[in-house]
Amino acid sequence: MASARHGQDAAAAALLAIVAFGLYSYRAGQPSQAANEKPLTAAVDLLTARGGHDDAGRFLPAFVRVSSDLWLPPVPAYTSLAIATVRRAQPPGRQAAAVFGALGVALAYVFACDLFRQRAFGWIAALLLLSNPAYVTSARTGALDGVWVIPPLLLSLLAVRSFAETGSRWSLAAAAAALVGCAYAQPSGPFLGVIVGTTAVTGLGRARLLSVRDTWPAAIAAAAVALPMALWFVVHPASYVDTLGRWFLHPAYIRNPWSLVIRLMNWFSLAEWASIYWNFFDPTRLLYSAAGPASAGTFLMAVGVFLGMAAYDLARPQRPRTAEESALLWIAAVGFVASPLVPASFAEPGAILKALSLPLFGTVLATLGVRALWTRQSMWAHGAVVLLLGLALVQFVAFYRALVNAPV
Repeated sequence: MASARHGQDAAAAALLAIVAFGLYSYRAGQPSQAANEKPLTAAVDLLTARGGHDDAGRFLPAFVRVSSDLWLPPVPAYTSLAIATVRRAQPPGRQAAAVFGALGVALAYVFACDLFRQRAFGWIAALLLLSNPAYVTSARTGALDGVWVIPPLLLSLLAVRSFAETGSRWSLAAAAAALVGCAYAQPSGPFLGVIVGTTAVTGLGRARLLSVRDTWPAAIAAAAVALPMALWFVVHPASYVDTLGRWFLHPAYIRNPWSLVIRLMNWFSLAEWASIYWNFFDPTRLLYSAAGPASAGTFLMAVGVFLGMAAYDLARPQRPRTAEESALLWIAAVGFVASPLVPASFAEPGAILKALSLPLFGTVLATLGVRALWTRQSMWAHGAVVLLLGLALVQFVAFYRALVNAPV
C-alpha cells in the first residue's frame, strides 16, 4: 500500500517536472538576453573554448574566473556547461535554469504532500509555484541569482520535516548539508542559507523538537559540505575577495568584526536597507506591476487572498496543530518575511532573483490559505477557492503569453 502511494507521488512529481520544463524551456530565446545573463554565457563560452579551463587556466575550478573581477559559483556554471556539451542548446544558461525550475516544482509537490497530508494540496502548491510570475521569469532566465537555490532549499525543508516527524539526526544532518550547498548555487546563496538555517533552528526549538545534542551531526555534515570550499580558499586565498568576500562577508569584516557592527548601526545604511526591504511587500510590487506582463507582480493577484487567509489561520488556527506542523509553518512564515533581507543586504532594490525564496515560502503559505478556506465546509468557501484558482489561471495564461511573445 505504502509502495503504491510512493509510486503515485513519484509519477505525479515527474509529470509536474515535465510540464514545468516544457513551459520554462519553450521559446527559450525570448525575450532577448539581459545583462545579468551575460556572465553565465561568457563562462560557458570560456570553459568550452578552453577545454574546461577558466580565465586563470585552472581546470574545472571550484569557482570559475571569467575575468579579473568576475567569478561564478560552480552550480550554474557547470550545469550550463553540461547542457551546452550534451545538447548544444542556446542559450544553455536558460535551459539549465529550466531544469532547476522544473526540479523545484517537483520537490514542492513532495514537500506540500508531506506537510499538508493530502495530495490535493501538493498539486495546488506545485501549480502555484509553477505559475508564480517571479519563479517563471527566473526559470526562463540564465542569471547568476534565481532559481538555482530552490532545489537545495526544498531538499533542506524535506529533511527538516523528516527530522520533525521521526527525530532522525541523519535527516537534520541532510538538511544542514543542503543549506550549505546553497553557497555553491548562486552569489546570494550563502546569506540565504544562513537565514533559512536560523529560521529552521528557531522553528524547531520553539516547538521543542530540537536539542543541543541533535545539532552535532548537523554541524559535522555542514562542515563536510563546506570543506571543498574552505580548501579552495586555502589554496587560492586571493579568490575570496571576489567571491564570498563580495557575496557574503568581506575580509575586512573578518579582520575587524567591530567595523561590521558600526556599519550595521549606521543610520543611513539602515534607512536604505529598510526602504529596499519594505518595497518587496508593497502591494504594487507583491501582487501588481504596471510594467510586468499581464500586470503580474511577484504573485498572481488572486493568490493575495490565499496569503491573507494564511495570515489569519496562522494567527487563529481553526484546529490544533501538531508540533511538527507548527515548526514547519513557522519556518515558512518567517522565511517569507525574512527573504527580502538578502537583496536589501546587497543594496539592490527590487532584485527578486536574490529573494526567490519569497515566492517559495509564499507558495507554502498560499497553500495553507487554500486549506484554511476549503476546510470551512461551506459552499461559498469552496466556490471562492475555485473562483480564485480560476482567476489565477487566467492571469497566468495572459502573463505567460506576454512573456514568451516579448520582442527579441
